[in-house]
Parts: sequence; C-alpha cells; structure tokens
Amino acid sequence: MKIQEVITEGENWSKHNHKRVGGMSKKSVSVYRREHPGSHIQTAVTTKPSKLKKGSKAAKRRASFCARMRGMKKHRTGAKTAHDPNSNINKSLRRWHCESVEEMQQMLESATQFISEKKRTQAQRNAEKCWPGKHKEGMKNSPTHPGMKVNNCVPNESVEEAANLAQQAAIAINMKKHHQKPKSK
Repeated sequence: MKIQEVITEGENWSKHNHKRVGGMSKKSVSVYRREHPGSHIQTAVTTKPSKLKKGSKAAKRRASFCARMRGMKKHRTGAKTAHDPNSNINKSLRRWHCESVEEMQQMLESATQFISEKKRTQAQRNAEKCWPGKHKEGMKNSPTHPGMKVNNCVPNESVEEAANLAQQAAIAINMKKHHQKPKSK
C-alpha cells in the first residue's frame, strides 16, 4: 500500500506585489504572515530619512537594510544589474530611500571633480606644442577621435615661399615679432 502525500500550494503571496515596487507590499506581507504563523516579516520603512527620529527602531531598520543591500549591490550584482534602474535591488533601495543627502553631495562632488579633471587633461592636450617645423594655427576636429578638438599644426613658412613682396614683408615682420630666424637655403 502506497501512502501518497498531497502537497497543497498555499496562497501565492508574491502575486500581490506590484512590479514597480521593490519588495513586498502590505497585502503580500499579511498573506505571508497568514501562511507562515510566527513570522516577523515587516514592510519596508518608506518614510523619508529626514522625517524619521534619529535612533528610532524604524531608522535603525532602514540603516541596517541600506547597509546590507549596498553590500549586496556592490559584491553580488553585475554591472548591468547595478546600473539598471528597473532591477529589483535598485527598486528596493529607492523604496527604502537609501540615497541620503550626504551620498548625493558626495556623488555630485566626485562628478564635478571628474569633469574638471577631464577639462584639465583636454586643456593640456590642447596646449601641447606642435613638432619641429610646424606651428599651431587654431584647433580642428580630430580625425581619429570624433567630437574631440586637436591642435591644427601647419608647416612654418619661410620668406622665400611667399608669392609676392607684400607677403614676404608680412612673414618677415611676423617672424621678427616671434623671435624666429628665416630659414636659409
């Protein structure tokens, strides 16, 4: 004689969650508690951190959750999931208000520092001198890096290369002004 065990499925508590919400809704928590008597599961602390009293039970739960989930996000997710705003971990971090004002200021400072560093390196590239026999005449678009400006290095002109006397005089005056000597043949 065979004894068959009849496995009945309980109520599906996850069906009460909304896809746009990270974590369990109040309704799904109540369904879960009904299925699992004695469970101490709670809903998210969705109160903004500025409205929470420092040191309160809710503030401590929120701080603990945020610290735990930041570690999960850092060590247990891939780059694609970490940067996807619709991933479950990012939804839950948003729901618990884990982005504090201090973190936002720190991110803003690091972004500002990154931008100023990029501008500085771009200015250094722009200030680089041209190779011997050439001089800088403005900027041009880089042929190898679209959207990037580079020095427009053109060959130095000598007095002999000018087409007429007026050009020769202008070139000679410009060379004297820049303390350059004319090329000798």
